Amino acid sequence: MKRKTVPFYESVVLGYCLQIVKGLIARITIQMNKKSSQQHYLQDLREFLQSSDRVMQNLKKTLEWTGPAASQYCLQKGLKSSEVTNSTEKEETNEYSEEPLLPSWPSMSLTSTTYTCTIDADTQNNILKPFQKTDVGLERRCMPPPASAGELMAHFTREERLAMYDFTFTHSQAPPTPPQLVPMEALTPADGEEPKELTGLELKKALRDFKRRRQAYRKVSTKDKKYTEVTREIIENMMGFLGMDGDSGNSSNPTKVTHGQSSPKCHSENGSTSEDRECQFKNRWNTKMALRTRQMLVLVVVAMAAAQVLSVPAEKSTSRILEDISTKKVKNEMPCNRVGGMCGAAAYCPKGMRAAEGLCPLQQDQGIECCHAVTTNIKGCQDRGGSCEAPEVCGNAPQQVLGKCPIGEVCCSFT
Repeated sequence: MKRKTVPFYESVVLGYCLQIVKGLIARITIQMNKKSSQQHYLQDLREFLQSSDRVMQNLKKTLEWTGPAASQYCLQKGLKSSEVTNSTEKEETNEYSEEPLLPSWPSMSLTSTTYTCTIDADTQNNILKPFQKTDVGLERRCMPPPASAGELMAHFTREERLAMYDFTFTHSQAPPTPPQLVPMEALTPADGEEPKELTGLELKKALRDFKRRRQAYRKVSTKDKKYTEVTREIIENMMGFLGMDGDSGNSSNPTKVTHGQSSPKCHSENGSTSEDRECQFKNRWNTKMALRTRQMLVLVVVAMAAAQVLSVPAEKSTSRILEDISTKKVKNEMPCNRVGGMCGAAAYCPKGMRAAEGLCPLQQDQGIECCHAVTTNIKGCQDRGGSCEAPEVCGNAPQQVLGKCPIGEVCCSFT
């Protein structure tokens, strides 16, 4: 008999099918073993729970403790009040620390109030009855109310928690506002009592705090005043604070600064009153503050203010001085010693001018004009001590220097 040969592709398909069948058999075997292991684990867990329950029952029996929690679910209603004994632990104590718990507010007592709502087992069963299934056992129906948030989340579904929350919200009101720490009677003075009069120091403190709340105290108003006037007032106030007499004649405020006067004599040396203590404090301040230190501080303040307010560019200041020279007569502060004498030193002439080095003009009154602009003669003097050139040589100068030519080339000046 001739053996029938199987095609190659059929052999490959049969091989794959055998591998798949072997894999399915292995998976079924693993699942059966896992199921048996799960059943074994559940059996061990039941035995552990039963042993734990027996241990707890023996412990309660040894301690002779019975209570609502020890009763069997709905059977707790049948217990008499005499059979229920409370625990020795107080209600308002902390089991984790010796420090007592704070009193709960509002009071969560079982008494009926407008802002509390108590849910017992029967009320809870009526609330959750629409959500209970028909095959629910007695343990589920007679479950006591949750004692903590963890029990509420673990033993009840989302719909049941929402139903209990709605019942609590509809059958209770908002708690009253908490009482104040200080009663209003303590704030209002009793009949016949007058308010305490403030001392001078307390009144000054109150006025100071009142000024600090205003907008004008924190900002300098320059709407109706120039910046130089505001700076001048700041300098005068600083000088008065440091104990120096300020000259307020040029200020817009004619009030004299009197902070630099001698310290007033206190009425009492012991400092029995607030005025005496303030007076003694001022005297100690004026004694410790040296005059040289105060002067240095004032000079620093004045220099800073002058550098900020009176800062003028050099070109502008020079042009302004030349303008003043061309429009006004510049007089020497020191008169000549005699008729025909020498003029004063060049330091008395303003910037841009020099003192005439020749003889003074034939004037004897005070304030002799002997300063002229620095204008050089184009042709120069003919010789030392000779006569000056013609008036047209002086250019725009209004008049030629009279008398002999000065030593040098300057022989034209303003008169």
